Amino acid sequence: MELYHFTCIDHLMDILETGVIKCSNSQLKQPTAEETRVFTKFYKGSKEPPTETEQKLLKQAIVGKNPVVWFTDKKDPERMGLDANKPVDLIYDKKQICIVVEQTPDFKHWQEWALKKHINLDWYRRITNGYDYKSWYILERPLKLSEIKEWLATDEAMKYIQDNIEE
Repeated sequence: MELYHFTCIDHLMDILETGVIKCSNSQLKQPTAEETRVFTKFYKGSKEPPTETEQKLLKQAIVGKNPVVWFTDKKDPERMGLDANKPVDLIYDKKQICIVVEQTPDFKHWQEWALKKHINLDWYRRITNGYDYKSWYILERPLKLSEIKEWLATDEAMKYIQDNIEE
């Protein structure tokens, strides 16, 4: 079965540079108010560098405990949670690029995995409400470029990449 990882042009640059899709927060734990405050401050483009405490809070908010790479079994990015509180700038739009992989035994169904990991049920209901969460899968390690079966991009993303990225 094919699985899909959606990403943005900004993240694509990091993927190509590092050779992997890095793990991010698995959403097992609700972020603290302080993690949310610091993440929001820097996500909105704060010009001042983060303090050491803010760096730790940012890492916790972005990576969290049990970091994973997210996938879905749906080729359509709608109702996947990709646009919740995200900027609309093209290079940060996670619906612009779709990475296709073949499912292997390493992939886990997020719903079953999260419940086995004892996710707080109130938090679980909050983060899944309105989304097609039964289609979500996770990988508990970075995904190597060699594991990618196909890259898909919108016409807008392809034009941006061709116009702005030197070979």
